[in-house]
Amino acid sequence: MFSEENVTQVVSFREAEVNNMMGDLTRFRQEIFTTHLTFNPNTQSVDAATKNVQKMKESLDSWRDKIKERLDAIDQLCREEGDSMTPEQYQALREMRRQLADEYETVLRTVEGIHTRLNILSSLLIEFSSLTSSMQSWMTDRTRLAGDIRHKSGDSQKSDDARFEAKSLMEEVIREESRLKTIGASVLRIEQEIAAMYDDVRASGSEDVPSGISVDEVHETRRRVEDDYTQLLRQCQDLIQFQNRVHAMNDEHSEQARRADEWLQTLQKEVEDVETQRIPDDDRIQRIEELNRMAAGGSSQLDEAESASRRLLNALEGTNVADDVRKRHEQLANSRRERHQGVIDRLQQNMMEAASRKAAAEGVKQAVANLKAWSQKTSEKTKRPVELPLTEIALHEARRDEQVLHGEIENRLALAEELEKKAEDVGDSESLGGLHEVKKQLKRSNSDLKGHRDNIFDAINGLQTVNSEAEKLARSVDAAGAKIRNSRLPEAETEVGQLQNQAENLEKITKNLCDIPNVTQTEPVIQKTKDLRRRVDSCAQELEAKKGKAAELESLDADFEGAKNQLTSWIGALDEEMKALEKVSINREKLAEQRKEIQELADRQQEGHSKLDDLEAIALKIGGASDENKAGNAQRQVSELSGRLQRQASELKARGDKINKLDGKATAFVDSEQAVLEYMEKRKEQLDGLPVPVTKEGVKSQLMDLERMDKSGRGEQRRVEETRLSARELGREASIEKEAMEMATKEKNLTDRWDELADAFDEARERTRNAEKVLDECAQIEKWIGAKKKMVEAIGAPSTDQAVAKSQNGQIQLMKAETEGEKTALEAVNGLANELMSRAADKQSVEELMKKMDALNRRWHSLESGLDEKAERVEEAAKLGQELREIQKELR
Repeated sequence: MFSEENVTQVVSFREAEVNNMMGDLTRFRQEIFTTHLTFNPNTQSVDAATKNVQKMKESLDSWRDKIKERLDAIDQLCREEGDSMTPEQYQALREMRRQLADEYETVLRTVEGIHTRLNILSSLLIEFSSLTSSMQSWMTDRTRLAGDIRHKSGDSQKSDDARFEAKSLMEEVIREESRLKTIGASVLRIEQEIAAMYDDVRASGSEDVPSGISVDEVHETRRRVEDDYTQLLRQCQDLIQFQNRVHAMNDEHSEQARRADEWLQTLQKEVEDVETQRIPDDDRIQRIEELNRMAAGGSSQLDEAESASRRLLNALEGTNVADDVRKRHEQLANSRRERHQGVIDRLQQNMMEAASRKAAAEGVKQAVANLKAWSQKTSEKTKRPVELPLTEIALHEARRDEQVLHGEIENRLALAEELEKKAEDVGDSESLGGLHEVKKQLKRSNSDLKGHRDNIFDAINGLQTVNSEAEKLARSVDAAGAKIRNSRLPEAETEVGQLQNQAENLEKITKNLCDIPNVTQTEPVIQKTKDLRRRVDSCAQELEAKKGKAAELESLDADFEGAKNQLTSWIGALDEEMKALEKVSINREKLAEQRKEIQELADRQQEGHSKLDDLEAIALKIGGASDENKAGNAQRQVSELSGRLQRQASELKARGDKINKLDGKATAFVDSEQAVLEYMEKRKEQLDGLPVPVTKEGVKSQLMDLERMDKSGRGEQRRVEETRLSARELGREASIEKEAMEMATKEKNLTDRWDELADAFDEARERTRNAEKVLDECAQIEKWIGAKKKMVEAIGAPSTDQAVAKSQNGQIQLMKAETEGEKTALEAVNGLANELMSRAADKQSVEELMKKMDALNRRWHSLESGLDEKAERVEEAAKLGQELREIQKELR
C-alpha cells in the first residue's frame, strides 16, 4: 500500500505515460494522412503507400503489449489504491484509461482499414493501368493497320479487300468504344474507393483529414485515351471517305479509259474500212475528212481520261502505290496517244494518196487551181482571231478544230509536193509557180495556226493548273482551319503564311492565264481565285482572332485561377470554423445556442455560392473561348468546388437536422420526464396518504382504489419506459461524454423512482391486505370470545357438590387452555396491527384501529379475568362444600 503522497505521484506518472502514448498515437495518425496518403494515384505510389502503412501496422502490433501493460497497470492501481485516491483522481484515471484504449483501437482500425483500402485501390489501379495500356496498344496497332489499309486502297486490284478491311476496322473501333466505358467505370470505382477510404477515416473520428490523394493523373490518362480513341475513330472515318473518293475516282478513270479505248478501236476500224473499201476518191476524201474531224474531236476523251488519272494520282499522293499507279497510267496514256497519232498518220497518208489520185484524174492545172483556192480560203481563216473561252469544253473544241485544220493543211502540203513533182515531170512552169505560191501560203497559214495552237495549249494547261492549284489551296485552307479550330496555333500560323504564298502564286497563274491572247470568259476563273483569296484572308483573320482569343483565354485562366484560389481559401476557412464547432449537445439550452451558430454559418455559407457563380461565369467564358478539354477541365474544377460547397451545405444541414432532431427529442424527453416525475410524485403522495381501513367496506373500497391505480400505473409504465428509452437513445446519440453520463443518470433515476413507486404501491396493497387480515382476525377473535363467554355463563353457578365442582373446574381449565392457545393469534393480530399503525401516515385511521384493538384486547382480558373469577368461585364453592361435608361428618 502506498501513502497518499505516493499514490498521487503514481497517478501523475501513469497520466504522463498515457499522455505520451496518446501523443505518439496521434502522430501515427497524422503521419499516415500527411506523409503516406499524399500522392497521385498510380500503381507505384499506391504500392509504396501500402508498404509504408504495412510497416506502421506492424509497428502498431508491437505497441499492443506496451498498451496492454499500461492499461493493466492502471487497472491494478485503481483496484489496489482506489480507496487512497480522490474521486476526481479515480475518475480522471479511468477516463484516460478508456481514451487510451479507444485511441489505440481507433488508430489500429484506421490503419487496418487504410491498408485494406490501399490494397483494393492498388488492384483497381492495376486494372485501370491494364485497361488503358491494352487500349493504347490496341489503338496503336489499329492506327498502323489503318495506315496500311490506306496505302493498299490506292491499288485498284486490292481496293475491294482494302474496303472490306476498312469496314471491319471501323466496326471493330465502334465496338471497342465499350472499353472506354469500362475505363470510365474503373475511374469511378477508383474515386469511390478513395472517397470510401476517407469516409472510413472520418467515421473513425478523424474529421480533420486532408484529402491528399489527387485523381488528376488518372483523369489525364483517361482523357488521353479518349482523345486517342477519337483520333483513331476520325482516322477510320477519313479512311473510309478516302476509299470512297478513290473508288469513285477509280471508277471514273476506268470509265474514261474504257471510253477512250473504245473510241480508238472504233476509229481504227473506221480507218481500216476506208482503206479497204472500193469507193470513189471524192467519197474517200470526204470520208477521210470526217474521220480527221472525228480523230481531232475525240482526242478530248483522251484528255478526260488523263484528267481523271491526274485527279486520282493527286488523291493517291503520299501512298506507297502512288508511283506505281502513276507509271502505269503514264504507260497507258502514252500507248493511247501513240495509237491516236498512228491513226492520224494513216489518215494523212490515205488523204494524200486519195488526193494524188484525184489530182491525177483532174489534171495538174485543175488540181493546182483547186489547191490554190483552198489555200487562199484557209489563209484568210487562219488570219482571223479566234476567241478562246476559259472552259474545258470550249478549249477542247477549239483544239479539235485546230487539229482538223492542221491535218488538212499538212495534207494539202503533201499534195502540193506531189503535184510539184508531176509539174516538173511535164515541165509546167506556170503550175510550178502556182504551187510554189500555194506552199508558201500554206506554210504561212500553218505558222499562224501554230500560234493559235500554242494559245490553246497554254489556255488548257493554264486552266488545268489553276484548277489543280485551287483544289490544293482549298484543301490547305481546310487543313489550316482545322488546326486553328483545334488551337494548334504555331502550326496554323506557319501554314497560313504558306497559304498566303499559294494564294499569290494562284493569282499570278490566273493573271498569266487571262493574259493569253483571245482568251474570253475569264470571270469564273478570276472569281474562283478571288473566293480562295477571301478564304485565305478569312483563315488569317480567324487565326488572328484565335490568337486574340488565346490571349483572352490566358487572361480568363488567370482570373479563373485567382477566383478558384479565393473560393478554395474561403471554403477552407469555413471548414476550419466548422471543425472548431463543439459537438452537438443534448441539452436544450446548448442546442438553442448551437442552432443559432449553425444558422449563422449557413447564412455565411450562401456567400460561397455567389463566389461559385462568379467562378462558373468565368468557366463558361473559358468554355466559349477554348477547346473542349480546357473547358471540361474548368468545369470539372468548378464541379469539385461545387461539390465541396454542397458537402459543406450537407454537413451544415445534417448538423442542423441533428440539432433539430436532438432538440425535439430533448424537449420531448424533458416534458415526458417532468410529467412522469410529477405523476410518480403525486402517486407517491397518494399512496403515502392512504389510511388504514378499519372496516370491511373501507378495505374493499381501498382495494378497489389500488386496483384502479394499478391499471392506470400499467398505462403510465409504458410512458415511463418510453421516457427511459428516450433517455437511453439521447445518451447513445450524445457526442459529449459528460452529457451521456448525465442522461444515463437520469435514466437510472427514472428507473429507481419508478421502482420506489412500485415498492410503495406494493407496500400500500400489502398494508391494505394486512388491514383486511387484521379485521378478519379481529372479527374471528371477537366471535370466539363471545362464544367462550357464553360457555362460561353456561357453566352455571358454583356448586358445593364435589363432583359438580370438579366438572366445572375441569371445564374452566379446558377453556383456559384454549384461551392460552388462542392467545398467539391475538398476539399476531396485535403485532400486525401495531406494524400497520407504525407505518400508517393517517393518524385518524391509526386512532380508530388502536381503539378497535384496545376494545378487542379489553374483551380478551375480560374473558381471561372472567375465567379466573369463575375458577376462584368454583374453587371456593368446592372448599365450602368440603368443609360442609366435614362438618356434617363430624356432626354424625
